[in-house]
Amino acid sequence: MEKPVSKKKKGISPIWILPAIALCIGAWLLYKGIVERPVYIVVHFRSAEGVTAGKTKVMYKGLPVGVVEEITVDEGLDTVSMKIAIDPRAKKGLVKDLKFWIVRPEIAAGRVRGLQTLLSGSYIAVQPGTSKEPCREFYGLDEPPPVPEDAPGLHIKLRTEALNSLQQGSPIYYKDIRVGSVQGYTLEEDGTILVSAYIEPEYKRLVKPGSRFWNASGITLSGGLSGIKFHMESITTLINGGVSFYTPEFMMDQEPAKNGQVYKLYEDYEDAQYGIDVRLKIESGENIVEGLTKVIYRGLEVGRVKKVVLNKGQKRYKVTAHLLLDPMARPILKEGTKFWIIRPTFGAGGVKNLGTLVSGAYITFVPGEGKPCFDFVAEGSNSKEIFRDGKFYKLVSTDLQSLAPGTP
Repeated sequence: MEKPVSKKKKGISPIWILPAIALCIGAWLLYKGIVERPVYIVVHFRSAEGVTAGKTKVMYKGLPVGVVEEITVDEGLDTVSMKIAIDPRAKKGLVKDLKFWIVRPEIAAGRVRGLQTLLSGSYIAVQPGTSKEPCREFYGLDEPPPVPEDAPGLHIKLRTEALNSLQQGSPIYYKDIRVGSVQGYTLEEDGTILVSAYIEPEYKRLVKPGSRFWNASGITLSGGLSGIKFHMESITTLINGGVSFYTPEFMMDQEPAKNGQVYKLYEDYEDAQYGIDVRLKIESGENIVEGLTKVIYRGLEVGRVKKVVLNKGQKRYKVTAHLLLDPMARPILKEGTKFWIIRPTFGAGGVKNLGTLVSGAYITFVPGEGKPCFDFVAEGSNSKEIFRDGKFYKLVSTDLQSLAPGTP
């Protein structure tokens, strides 16, 4: 009878599988806890109004990167300290010049901001720094910081006489598309206001040295008997203020604007329109409305009356109308160019220029010869009678009765 031979079993006993799995899970959880453990920082603010521990988030570009865990009053009782847990993935961004500020709803004279927080609640916003020095304690700002001067994009200045509703953060539009924002403003020694503006990198090519900027805040309403003109840029600019600009097509080939370039901020769109300034002396400003009276050439609108001023010491031509004409009209503005006004006239021969009763009076002209000229005298309102061949006589009378220009 053969003797039994004992053999050693190879491998791990099944009884150790569960403890091994538990050990791996524990090690993973420990590693995950260490790696994903939040980084704690302290930020000092003047006030904790609107901030709630355990609820208020720290946001960057619309994404949460931290949460306020604890709020305490500092020893001096003039500031508060907020202990904030920051996502460990943002650890590298915790540098000395990192900036924090609280975004909360605010409605005051000349200032409306943070309205989106009425539903979502206040939050702490952050602007990245450029320093390489790590930091864990910060002092929050009372106002949102301006975009750094060395940030990509275009940094320009706008000079104006009045801010109206403009404020820090007011949008800048190009063809109703937001392309930048107002960063701040300073009062200059000469009494003007210098507004700092920022255009985002992808849109800076749209700004040329000849671009025109205007204040798009509020509502523009103008008119007279011949018409009423209403303009509002958007609801946003009505509340927060705003700036718009445009670049004429014939200037789009210019080199882009450079950082630090200063532009005039016009009062409104009408004032900012690009064109040739022509001065036209007329006997009366009757039916001439600033911003509405058109300049017509061969049936096409080529400009408008920008403003009307009185001439002091003038017996006949008591008014000067400043016209803003399309730059394409420059070649035909010569010394011999003749301007006249088309108005409705009533006389024995009936009513002339009846259409102007509805559309309003307008100014027209015909090209002439000579040197370039931008100062003219209106020939009257008798249209083509001015250009008839023949002799002209001056008749003196003490009683005009029913006589009027154009009477046969």
